[in-house]
Amino acid sequence: VGLGEDVFCRQTMALTIRGSYLETAASVLCPTLIIAGAEDRVCPLDRHEEIASRIEQARLTILPDCGHISTLEQPEAVSAAITELLKQPAAQATRSGNCKLEVVKTPN
Repeated sequence: VGLGEDVFCRQTMALTIRGSYLETAASVLCPTLIIAGAEDRVCPLDRHEEIASRIEQARLTILPDCGHISTLEQPEAVSAAITELLKQPAAQATRSGNCKLEVVKTPN
């Protein structure tokens, strides 16, 4: 891709110092879509399954024949999964009350 050593070093540092997403996953109280590539070698499927199990309203979508960068490898499938999530009722009951799912349109 040719992004260079600097980009690689910054990405590696960011991954090293960030906290565990598993510890905070249970605090997510709104509908959540987790998209995983079945052939992802960077973040294995069992990790996606684990985080999905910790989020009350998680939906896990596994894309066959897809690796780590699903938005580039299968953009249509990713768009379809997001569209399905957005078709769900906007207000979902959660432990803390109602959680609103809002679609925000950005100007072209």
